[in-house]
Amino acid sequence: MEEVIRITGISKQQLHAWERRFGAISSGRTESNRRLFSDADLARLVLLKQCIDAGHRIGSIFEKSDDELNRLLERSGGGKTRFSDILDRIQMLDNDAVDQILVERFLLLGPSAFAVEYVAPLMKIVGDRWERGDLSVGSEHLISAAVRSLLGSALKLGRGREAALTAVFCTPEGDIHELGTLIAALLAQESGVEIHYFGAQLPVMEISKVVRKLGANAVCLGSTWLSGPDLVNWVGDLRAILPRSVELWVGGAGFAAIRAELPAKTRLFYSLEDLEAFLQGQVAVPRAAQ
Repeated sequence: MEEVIRITGISKQQLHAWERRFGAISSGRTESNRRLFSDADLARLVLLKQCIDAGHRIGSIFEKSDDELNRLLERSGGGKTRFSDILDRIQMLDNDAVDQILVERFLLLGPSAFAVEYVAPLMKIVGDRWERGDLSVGSEHLISAAVRSLLGSALKLGRGREAALTAVFCTPEGDIHELGTLIAALLAQESGVEIHYFGAQLPVMEISKVVRKLGANAVCLGSTWLSGPDLVNWVGDLRAILPRSVELWVGGAGFAAIRAELPAKTRLFYSLEDLEAFLQGQVAVPRAAQ
């Protein structure tokens, strides 16, 4: 809860009021009754807070969709938000300016906060605008490439630390969308995990090979594109050939949709915050057998 308050700028009392009186957000809970906020929940809370700061009342906006809130925000106070400058430059295909803004935010926030608090909500807005036709394919590719390059560089710069936990990060075969997995890898590295990042679409047998070669303790998969029987079968095949000592971590919309069908010894993370909380409480574990 404290992390959600820090990211969104919403007080604990205000957040409870929004949930009780308006149902503006409905967080889930773990078996231990700890609140779970997805990345989409966090992005919506930030959006609601920005609209309220622009002069709108929660009672008049809580039923609006994210797209409607974005359009409302753009019409309020000249449409200026913390993402206005970079969104304008993305629209203009100004690669140098986009890179400069990203680097400035990275240096200001640090790797993990930059990834979670800036990149994740920014890419949600970019995706929404692309889907409704307000952003060109070229613009979407420009910001995706710029973010991927910067996060990839940050991941490389963080290598070389001693770590008790070693994890392989990638997306399932058939899922080309790797930004969420890249952010998760950077977050894990900042939490003290030794990361081996393999990008998008690593086949089942290749994952098994690299796990054994590296002596990894865990495999972390992100999927926002795949879901349904294909993903169920894919993750089942992977779990079956991984050593029992290796944990399988999964996250993203694709896995959330099939959570009831995930195999044993598979840990589902509903959000980056959920992953971070787990990693910060993780004790040292032995390296997997070769």
